[in-house]
Formats: sequence, C-alpha cells, structure tokens
Amino acid sequence: MLNAALDISALPNNLALGIAHIVVPKVQGWSQLQWIDEALDSRFEVDQKPGIVAMFEDVAAINHFLNSTASAPIKLAALALGTEDLSSDLGVKPNPQLLNMVLYDLVKLGRKLEVPVLGFPDSIAIIADTGLLEESVIRAQKIGSSGAFCIHPKQLDTVNKGFSPSDEEIAWAEATMTLEAQIDAEGVGVHPITKRMVDPPVINQAKKILARVMS
Repeated sequence: MLNAALDISALPNNLALGIAHIVVPKVQGWSQLQWIDEALDSRFEVDQKPGIVAMFEDVAAINHFLNSTASAPIKLAALALGTEDLSSDLGVKPNPQLLNMVLYDLVKLGRKLEVPVLGFPDSIAIIADTGLLEESVIRAQKIGSSGAFCIHPKQLDTVNKGFSPSDEEIAWAEATMTLEAQIDAEGVGVHPITKRMVDPPVINQAKKILARVMS
C-alpha cells in the first residue's frame, strides 16, 4: 500500500517493474490520487505504469468523489471498500445494514469512473464462518462488486467462488449470445431457456458474465 500523504521522494528508487497495482488507503480527494499518479509517471514508462486501486474508508470521501471530477486523467484500476475503518469512523462494528448502502454508493462511483469495485458488505475479518462470508460475497456480487481483498488464505476459495459465474449463469449467457444476430437485426428475441424477452441490455449482461469467465 502507498500512503497518499508521502512525498515523491518516499517512493522506493528500486520500485520493481512488473507491479500491476498500487493500493492507496484512506483516499480523501482527487488531489491525492493526482499526486500519486504523477509520481508513478516519473518512475515508469506508460506501458509499465501500475494502476491505482483507491481504497475508500469513510463515507464523506465516497460522496466527494460522486460529486466531483478529476482535473486530469488518472490511471485508476479499481475502487475498494475499507469496511473496518469506515465502520469505525461511524462508531459501529461492520454490519450489512450499513455496508450494503455504502457499497451501493461505491458501485455507483465505479460505474461513473468505469472501473470495477472490490469489497463485500461485512467485516473483512470473517475467516472461520465460511457460510457468513459466502452470504456476504454473494450479496456484494448482486450489488455490483467485482471482487474483494482477502486477509487470510481460508477466505480465498469462498471469495473466488462467490465472484465467479455459476454454471447456470454461464449456460444462460451462452444461450443468450446465440440470439445476438437476431437482436442486432430485430431488436428483440425470446430466450431459448427462460422463454423471456431478450433485448440489447440482456445481450450486454450476457457478455459481461462471459467476460468474467475469461478474466
């Protein structure tokens, strides 16, 4: 992780090539991300520059970004939800009642910036209770989250499975795509499995599911 309060000289001179992403915790405003983006520009060629994962750990920062824009392009790779510090900032323990709403707002911001969102609406410290973790991951996926950080190896299988399309979703998407030419020509069709209407937004949804399979 990279602290947004540091100066450029704090970046290690031997910062390794091949780093895909740098996580910036406790993001507060565009100027912080702009500074880090410029610092990375000074150290990397364009095709080797790491993407920035901006971690949001208070509600005010999410609202600020929803209602403002960057003064210059920034290479954002993803947005992440820091559930522990965000909940602490509000004086409560991490809980779905609060974090469902916060994650929804972060997903809205991700759509605005056209980047994926990482996180699930509960404590990231859920390790032993795989059932609870699975429920939270499935809920996050339904809200629009694309993945999540893990802090323990025992979380990996549950998180990966929860954010991966099920066999049923893949079958639905593949069947949907057989109608793409018809939808392009006629604008509407009938799904061969569900018998429901298929139109361009449904085609786009199927493409997104299949893209997750390939990622």
